[in-house]
Amino acid sequence: MTEISAVPTRAFAVRVEYFSADDRFAVEEFAIEVAEGEDPMVLARARADDSVYYDERIPDLWRVIAIEPPDDDPAPSPAGGGAAKPRSRI
Repeated sequence: MTEISAVPTRAFAVRVEYFSADDRFAVEEFAIEVAEGEDPMVLARARADDSVYYDERIPDLWRVIAIEPPDDDPAPSPAGGGAAKPRSRI
């Protein structure tokens, strides 16, 4: 008999803004699911790297990645109020 164990996952909403110098030229939003305990930014970066908007031939290319936790998993509020938003400028 084979036992199947399910790995708990968490869903996140991801928003990626793509820039050329100071000009934002694209915004992409998608959902990801990661195994409990894994870093969602790793998967978000990989998905952003695979985007049609991430083309290294674009001058001064960079991006901002924002990850929102699911509604039923509130993030701790920073001192200024509002939800914490992990961001990565790459």
